[in-house]
Amino acid sequence: MVRAMKPKSQKSLEQTLWDAADKLRGNQEPSEYKHVVLGLVFLKYISDRFEERRDSLEAELLADGIKSERIESFLEDRDEYTSKSVFWVPENARWGYVQSRAKLMTVGQDIDTAMGLIEKENPSVRGVLPRNYGRDGLDRRRLGELVDLIGSIGFTSADDHGADDVLGRVYEYFLGQFAGKETGKDAGAFYTPRSVVKTLVEMLEPYKGRVYDPAAGSGGMFVQSAEFVKAHGGMRTDISVYGQEYTDTTWKLAKMNLALRGIEADLGPKSADTFTEDLHPDLRADFIIANPPFNVSDWWDGKLADDPRWKYGTPPQGNANFGWVQHFVHHLSPSGTAGFVLANGALSSRAAAEAEIRERLVREDLVDCIVSLPDRLFFNTAIPVSLWFISKGRRGNGHRARSGEVLFIDARRLGEMETRRLRTISDADIAKIAGTYHSWRSHKPAKAYVDVDGFARVATTEEIAAQGYVLAPSRYVGFGDEVVDPNSAEAIAKRTTLASEARQMLDAFDAARTEAESAFSELSEAFEIADWQEVCVGDVAKVIGGGTPPSREESNFGGDVPWVTPKDMTNHRGRFISGGARSLTSDGLANSSAKLLPKDAVLVSSRAPIGLVAIASGPLSTNQGVRSLIFDKSQDPVFWYYLLRQSTSELDAHANGSTFREISGGSLAKLKFTVPSLEWQRRIAQTLSRVDNLIEHNLGLNSVLGQLSEMGSHYAVGRSE
Repeated sequence: MVRAMKPKSQKSLEQTLWDAADKLRGNQEPSEYKHVVLGLVFLKYISDRFEERRDSLEAELLADGIKSERIESFLEDRDEYTSKSVFWVPENARWGYVQSRAKLMTVGQDIDTAMGLIEKENPSVRGVLPRNYGRDGLDRRRLGELVDLIGSIGFTSADDHGADDVLGRVYEYFLGQFAGKETGKDAGAFYTPRSVVKTLVEMLEPYKGRVYDPAAGSGGMFVQSAEFVKAHGGMRTDISVYGQEYTDTTWKLAKMNLALRGIEADLGPKSADTFTEDLHPDLRADFIIANPPFNVSDWWDGKLADDPRWKYGTPPQGNANFGWVQHFVHHLSPSGTAGFVLANGALSSRAAAEAEIRERLVREDLVDCIVSLPDRLFFNTAIPVSLWFISKGRRGNGHRARSGEVLFIDARRLGEMETRRLRTISDADIAKIAGTYHSWRSHKPAKAYVDVDGFARVATTEEIAAQGYVLAPSRYVGFGDEVVDPNSAEAIAKRTTLASEARQMLDAFDAARTEAESAFSELSEAFEIADWQEVCVGDVAKVIGGGTPPSREESNFGGDVPWVTPKDMTNHRGRFISGGARSLTSDGLANSSAKLLPKDAVLVSSRAPIGLVAIASGPLSTNQGVRSLIFDKSQDPVFWYYLLRQSTSELDAHANGSTFREISGGSLAKLKFTVPSLEWQRRIAQTLSRVDNLIEHNLGLNSVLGQLSEMGSHYAVGRSE
């Protein structure tokens, strides 16, 4: 019969259940024990909902005048349950039977049998439920006590803990608590804190369409997306869910988590590596929501070398961050948007491959918004992270056209400490962040967007180029009100972020230093080069001049084509240059004599001053004060960078004019140099590059250390009353 309502417990179900279960786990590792507990919670929940449907069905049959001797056969009709989205639970898998076996030595085997019966009857969880309760290492007495404990909790709608959202809280609480208990670099990797997930979902607004998470973890992104749709009057079926997860046990957790919520999801037939075995190769998603593992160093496989996903550059083999980013972009629909979590190092990394990919993402008009989050949000790392929003078709895609600009939000001051080591973002803070994004991108926002000093600012592509394509929001939003107290939460948060960035840069610096030290040894010895040959520059390279479009036509400037002048080269430091203070539109390029130069073109300033040299890190153009060399395959452009950098006097000697000196393209093409073979060019270039790489890392590190030192100097300033 229908059960009477029970009085509500005054104590938190989640906390009560966790405290008891944690005591019962004995010497079990949290990473193992979570499957024991969560599997039993799953079994108890579906059994309770089955019994609730059974009671309801019995009441309906009695009301319809069905004779009692016929009712039993109806109660065992599988379709009467599955048609109501209730799991069919065979008799020997029902909780009453399982709990009756709790004191027996066979309790573990009985639970395994129950799990097998559930899988056999319910395809959505086939092959995913834990079935190792009968193993020798699991204490049978403790297991029986855990069964009794979970048996004391009701999950029907008539119980105090029966609603879907309450079960979700229990499940999520356990996932979170187990994540907090685990240790090591992968601790908590399967779980993204609810407040971070909610921030992503509230900003993306996945009302309808295909939602994809290629690093699905325990499925929290999908759960929150479904809750968002439901909260806004939609149906869970308004979104189609696709995902993939590398770790088999976590993949099974996700399948269980989603099955409990009634969310149908295509997580592939098995767990698999997203990079080497993409289970959804043809998917183009409307929304991608992900928290990929940070800074994974052992992700590379040789077969990824020519992968079509690397449209914006091959990611470094020692860090998967920009492999994930390009995987997201690859799987977006033409109007899709991706929101994902990345370690802050990705915002400003100066590693050549990462910097180039980040630059191209900006120049290709894909970066929509960057949000800096506060530190200590995750169980497995205290470092602050950022949210990236990458969007295709930003000339509209359902929102206001916002091509050529990026919204930066600095949310590092937000959030509340939930424990001494863990912070959460409140609903009010989430509303502030999401509301700012929506106001900026919406056609008709409820509240007009305005920049807020220290919190949010829109930057143009040109401004980002002037910052070397670094995407840290602090570079653009300012610091707001001047910090007076160096011990204020805001000041500490800023110093913590800078210190974290400095630590990451120090790690990169140490790696560069090791590489440079190997170069020192080579440079301390003689190079026995036998095969030299004399070449004219024009015989091995095309010499390309630059140009400037009519300056009075504003439509010629401010576009997506990087444009370099001698002044930009004077201000530039390092080997590779990505652009200058100004850029051209496609019309501006067409209206000038400038050409779009390829990556690795060697740029030489031909006037005022003569002889500055740089290498194009990507396609760009120049004005007439720069000559560019595009070398054929017989030459190494990096070697020529070093050769020409040491040849300023030679270049100046061939310049014309007395007051205004310039070396023409023809004179540059006629210059003769004696160079070694291509093999030796590459060896020399690689050796010298290891030294310059250390210099470039040092430049970036000095910038961050300077900011940290400046903030620390606030302690030296006295204050009057």
